[in-house]
Amino acid sequence: MNYATTLTYKSEDAGDKILYVKDMDKNIFWDVGWVYTKRKYSKFHHIYGLNTSKIITTTLNIEVELTIFVPPESPVEIWKIKVYNDSSNKRKLSFFPFIETCLTGMSTYCARYDSFIFGKFDKNIQGVTIHNHEHSRPINKYNGMMSSSIPPSSFDTSIKSFLGTYNDFHNPTTLQNGKCSNSESRGELLCTALQIKLSVPAKKTKEFFIIAGVIDDAKNEHKKYFNKYIKSQQEAAKKISVYFSRTINDRQKLINSASFISPNKELNHMATNWVKQQVDYCLHFSRGWGKGYRDTLGDAQAALIFSASPEWRKDKSF
Repeated sequence: MNYATTLTYKSEDAGDKILYVKDMDKNIFWDVGWVYTKRKYSKFHHIYGLNTSKIITTTLNIEVELTIFVPPESPVEIWKIKVYNDSSNKRKLSFFPFIETCLTGMSTYCARYDSFIFGKFDKNIQGVTIHNHEHSRPINKYNGMMSSSIPPSSFDTSIKSFLGTYNDFHNPTTLQNGKCSNSESRGELLCTALQIKLSVPAKKTKEFFIIAGVIDDAKNEHKKYFNKYIKSQQEAAKKISVYFSRTINDRQKLINSASFISPNKELNHMATNWVKQQVDYCLHFSRGWGKGYRDTLGDAQAALIFSASPEWRKDKSF
């Protein structure tokens, strides 16, 4: 374990998901969202909704539109990355989707210093998987994945390898070198990271897709989600468009199911939209550590008020 690396990268904004971009000819990199590299941009626009988020930035005449959403039927995020080259020259770019992962909830090490956590590359999903195989785990969901619709040029599952010694999320070694180190980690802090090379002609647009989420590796769910959403780059755009519409419709049903009316417009908006989303999440994913069964029952009871499905109300009533 490189303790210098461990201590260096732990900052207040650590642990986020990041999409890095590097201009391979200019040897300049930045992140979509600005937070980490703080590279100057000429355009920034952020739209945030229920289960969806869209960030549009323009840096060095490269416009990147990142749309992230969670389809209601699967425990994965879908990233749609749309790239427009607004310059007069062809641009050679590398994209580095990165997520710092956490497979805790079960022990990551046993008494004999053997590790239960590891990461590896899987060519069948054009991406990486990470695992916690603690032997007493009650469910087999302590695993994750990241896949791309375009085969990656390199990958990492080790944060130490991605960031490098004494570096952090603002200046990772991977971005300085212009490639990942193909690390298949074991017994160290994990991440999912890929390098996607993209050559974009002047005044043209290209796009690709990333999926990242939780899997049951015993059931090969990583292959299931890859095949379902992004196996074919040619077909992915149509598929993703359909699943995005389904996500919007699903959340719209939640919004329309009940309304909160008061003299305060901001309070009405918060209660009619975001409070229902929060209760829905607390019900399905629990409140986290330190909360018991009574809290979950309270969330379930609250959800009965706004559930759009009569069948769901009948099934969950108690």
